[in-house]
Amino acid sequence: MSDEAHDTPVAATKSLFGALAFIFLLLGAEMIAEKDGTRWILGSVLVGGGIGCTYAAVFWNYVRTKLPKGAAVEINAIATSPRWWLGLTLVVLTALISMPVIERPRWPSWPRTELSTEPTLLRLQFNARGSEPQELNRKNIEWTFAMPIEKRLTGKKEKKICEPQTLLFTPGAAPPRCESVEVPEYADVPNWIVFLSFPTTIAAKEIRINAHGATLPNWEVHSLSDHGAYVYFHGDLIRMVIDFQVVN
Repeated sequence: MSDEAHDTPVAATKSLFGALAFIFLLLGAEMIAEKDGTRWILGSVLVGGGIGCTYAAVFWNYVRTKLPKGAAVEINAIATSPRWWLGLTLVVLTALISMPVIERPRWPSWPRTELSTEPTLLRLQFNARGSEPQELNRKNIEWTFAMPIEKRLTGKKEKKICEPQTLLFTPGAAPPRCESVEVPEYADVPNWIVFLSFPTTIAAKEIRINAHGATLPNWEVHSLSDHGAYVYFHGDLIRMVIDFQVVN
């Protein structure tokens, strides 16, 4: 029993010096890594203290024989005191939280993809109906097109609708009753969809359309992103030169 009672303070003291060595080495190495003049000196002192505490933790049985008689007893009392261990734990946590490596992470991160500001534009000439547009100028754009046909209401006309007649002729029978109704008329109107893609990723904000004075049908830009978009024209574009300017 006397051996166990004797070994418990010794083990606690070794643990205490080990914890102090960890704190001193951690903070000292961090200060040295900052490469600041005054903090570099303080960091070197802490590293030296950490090395001393490490030596004391490993060779405590030898070190305590070199200390004054009452000093070893006091250190053992501190090492076995819960209050000192609680305070030491708070110091460790405070040191870890205040380290710059925690406040501002320094670990390598994935490389960020920088979006290009390369000029991105397209000029197309639309000729006869149904023909493919002619490319006049292009920068950082690949394109294709589609020409869907839209049934568009063009007006109404009157049409006379009569009741059906029987095949047998009846003398003196009243003529069939007829009435005029309005019937809607539709026309096939070609629309244009121009699909754009950007080989070099850009920070696309909007697409500006310039028809050089020509009257454009209604149009919208859809699905604009850093990689592309498409422009829908609700009408024909015969004999027009149109610029597609991507603003980034």
